[in-house]
This record gives sequence, C-alpha cells and structure tokens, in this order.
Amino acid sequence: MKLDLNRVISGLKPSSEEAKAANNAVNDFKKKLKVRNAELKVGGSFAKGTWIAGMHDIDIFACFDYRKYSSSSDSLSDLLERHISGLNYRRIHGSRDYFEARHGKYSLEIIPILNITKSSQAKNITDVSILHTKWVRANINESLADQVRLLKAFCIAQKCYGAESYIRGFSGYVCEILTRRYGSFINVLKAQSRWNEGTQTIIDLAGYYKHRNALSSLNASKTQGPLVIIDPVQMDRNAAAAISLETLERFRLAARKFIKKPAESFFYRESPTAEGIVKKNSDKRHKVIALQATPLDGKKDVTFSKILKAAEHIRKQMAFNGFKVQDSGIEWNDNPVIWIKTDIKISEETTISGPPIGSGKHSSRFKRAHRKTFAKGGRLYAKSKRKCTEPMKMISSIIKEQYVRERVKKVIIHD
Repeated sequence: MKLDLNRVISGLKPSSEEAKAANNAVNDFKKKLKVRNAELKVGGSFAKGTWIAGMHDIDIFACFDYRKYSSSSDSLSDLLERHISGLNYRRIHGSRDYFEARHGKYSLEIIPILNITKSSQAKNITDVSILHTKWVRANINESLADQVRLLKAFCIAQKCYGAESYIRGFSGYVCEILTRRYGSFINVLKAQSRWNEGTQTIIDLAGYYKHRNALSSLNASKTQGPLVIIDPVQMDRNAAAAISLETLERFRLAARKFIKKPAESFFYRESPTAEGIVKKNSDKRHKVIALQATPLDGKKDVTFSKILKAAEHIRKQMAFNGFKVQDSGIEWNDNPVIWIKTDIKISEETTISGPPIGSGKHSSRFKRAHRKTFAKGGRLYAKSKRKCTEPMKMISSIIKEQYVRERVKKVIIHD
C-alpha cells in the first residue's frame, strides 16, 4: 500500500478550531501582560504557521525599543519582570533570562528582546528570533508549511529534533530552511545522501557568499560538521552548528529506511515507559536496567544536560568495573529514562595489568598491593576479587555517588 503523505499532513496540521482556540488564548494572555515600553509579538512555529497539532508551547516576545534600551539590554529581564509581577510565572535563567507561564493548557514563554530590524543590531542571540519569524513568513507558503510539518514530525519521531545541548539535533528553523531549499520533505530526505563528512554542503539561501568562501568568514568551531546552513538573516551564523555527527547519522539512516520503504510510523513516536524499555530490550543473556530520572529544578536545557552527563558517568563506571555495556540510551520525557543493557553477571575475579617486570620500586609496590601476581609478556599482572558482580547492585551503588546526586534530583530503578 502506497503511503499517502496528504493523510499524514492532515493529522499533523492544526484544525481551524485548534488554531482559533490557540489564537484566543494568546490574545487573552497578551491583554494580561500590559508591558509598558515594549511591543508584544508572537514568535516561534506558532507565529510562523509551521506548528504541529497538539503542540501547546507558544513564544511571546516583549520587544523593547532599540534606541532606548540597546545600551542597557542586560537589564531587560528585570524590566520585564516588574511588569508581569501580577502573573503566575517562573524565571528561567539563560543567556538573557526569560519567563514561563501557564494559561489554560498552553505553556507560554515571555522573552525580552530588543526590537531590531537587522541582525547586526542584536545584543543577544535571542534578539534575532523575531527576524527568523519574519523570514519564514515571507519564504514559507502554506504548501511548504505542510512539508515543514512532515520534516519536523519525522525528526521528532526519529529523535533528531531539538537544538538543545542534550539532543544536538535539527531546530525548527533548520527544518524550515531545509524545506525552503529543497522544496519538499521527500527532497530533503534525498538530499541527505550528499551531506558527506569531509565534503561539506553549504546552504546559503540569501546568497551572502556567492563570490567568497563562507567557511573562511565563519567561526571555525561552528563549521565542523558536514552541513553548514548560513542563517538567511545573519550571515555570520551557521544555523546547523548545533547538529552533532551522531544525530545527523541517525537522521540519514532513518531517511534511507523511509525512502526504501515509506510508512506512516516514521512520523509518530511512542513515549515508552521504563517497564516497556526493559521488556523490549531484554534477552536471555543480558540484563536491562532502566533508571527513571527526575531532573533538577531550572531551565530544561541545563537540567537535561546534567542528566545526560549522569548517564555517561553511569555507563563509564559500569565499564570500569568490568561490565560490558551492550547497548544504552535515553528516552527524553518529562522524567527521562536512562537505560543500560549489560551482562547478567560477571566473574568474581578480574585481572589487573601492572608495571613491566624489573621496574624496581613500581614492581615492588604492585606486588605488595596484590597477593596473586604473575608475569606474562614482560609485564606483571594480578588476580583480584571484584567488589560487585551483579549489575543491579553496581548501578545502585553508582547512582549514590556524589557526581550523580549533584545532577539528578531523584532516580527510580526498574529491572
């Protein structure tokens, strides 16, 4: 049966009723803000017309007059907070602090920015956001917006979506630029075969670098990947800089699979439970342990990055203590699930490599530290009894370490 992408689009595109309800909620919330000296503008995918049905996150930018506040832009967050003090909100720390509030079923972020007309006026990366919205509205028509929705949904389902540091994937803006460049969702998937490591693909829709080398004009640390996308409103920025090689390879693999055998399932991602992860990945020879992690309070990008570091620490400590990690991963939900597939049990005794034979005090010290030593290939070795041979006990010990406790509020183990 041939996949009908129009049917997929109909499931991703907000209905007129949903769009009307969202607009009413935004207008109602804006009336409550009453921010003096700033113009309130809706941004993000909602304002661009590329949002997906069921998404309830909306950005509202408080745009302060550039001439009046450009020299004191660092104080915009404090200024905005004085005007919203009557609302129920929380302040989120970032390159410039912003505010998060709930209005019915909607989560709204109120972001203070300078009201700029060109990117060179920006004092902070967030100032350019409203220019991104303007560019998309001018370059993405309704038909292309549907193709953007397909690409976004595909990336979300394939765990490639989000420029946050714990994901390092495709941002919504990158999806919009790619769709504009290649003309359709399918063409973007086909184009990935040309994004080869070592032969960089440079996408410059605005034509900033027609007669010169773009790479020589950009920050070298931001152009390491095979894909460089010149921001159409900011010529010195690579919009794809956040995408990691690992994420890009995951996208390319999924794209190849889809092109070979298209299916609607590529656009929808289930949110597996810890119990479901254990059941799906377990087999007779290996143990799967899932850790439900409650993040610390704070900005999601920061707290989830800490969970990522905790997961990396757990994997490294498991390997250091003799457990072979067959597979592992993280499911990014409100309470992320870290999972590890490893040996059911390891031997009680291990071999420790020591110094070369005849290395004087080093050999003597090694022999005093270990009772069972032997020589092999010109080097000393020792037999030592492991402190732990069962993965559950090992992980239970690791998550009590200070490194993990400083990065995760709470961990619940499932096996």
